[in-house]
Amino acid sequence: MRFILPEDVDIDKVKGRLEYLSFSLATTPLEIFKGDTLVGEATGFFYRRDDKLFLVTAKHCIFDERYCPDRVVIRLHTDIYDLRKTARKEINLYKNGEKIWIEHEDMGVDLALIEIDTRALENCYFAYFTKEDVFSESNPKTKDLVYRFEVGSPLLVIGYPLGLYDKFNNLPVHRVAFLASKYAISFGGKPCFLLDSYLPEGMSGSPVLTATVVFRGSIAVGIPYYLAGVLQGPVQIPYLLTQKGRIFVNDIGLYYAFYADLLESGTVKSNNKNK
Repeated sequence: MRFILPEDVDIDKVKGRLEYLSFSLATTPLEIFKGDTLVGEATGFFYRRDDKLFLVTAKHCIFDERYCPDRVVIRLHTDIYDLRKTARKEINLYKNGEKIWIEHEDMGVDLALIEIDTRALENCYFAYFTKEDVFSESNPKTKDLVYRFEVGSPLLVIGYPLGLYDKFNNLPVHRVAFLASKYAISFGGKPCFLLDSYLPEGMSGSPVLTATVVFRGSIAVGIPYYLAGVLQGPVQIPYLLTQKGRIFVNDIGLYYAFYADLLESGTVKSNNKNK
């Protein structure tokens, strides 16, 4: 985890505070607009790749043919000790009629990376993930841990469910989930895994972290926090067949998350135009 903060701030004086709030500072609520109309809300987080800073979220949150959103608004802290003080930053989704975000070459991968000009975030505090934080076989720091991450292991999903997060301090909710499919194996042929949890609307695009650290005295035992995936949304099953017929199901408590290593590979700039 890395931090960006105002130039006049001595990082050594606020280091403890930054580390305590690191996961919260890496995420942001997304307000999604079409013109002046709010058409949706979601979660995003910051990720640096190839010396570029990106806002990551689920693609379906910003590309919706029903509403055709054209901009998002994020909110960042401007005072690390008074968390009520924040700044709203507007990001246009199109330039000259073309999408500005990067998406995966596999159109079934529900991810979008929006490049951010850090100069527009001056005087703000925030954190970001890098490839060193990704939980995968390709990361030398985690390759020996992946196969110890068993089904049933806990995960942490950090996001902004509608109306339920701490709007006073602009802090996200941390939800506990459990791994519901084999990690590092594509579920159903898609580069994703399943979570078992209850994750309200508004958390699509949330970072999903490993969360199996147990402290024995002053010693941490288990797998540290790493970025495992990006939450897409609930598994949707229209109905279940029983002996009594069809039972319609709205929420079965399972959710898709795309593997975080997709943020480093197989992404292309979209050239589709805004309709």
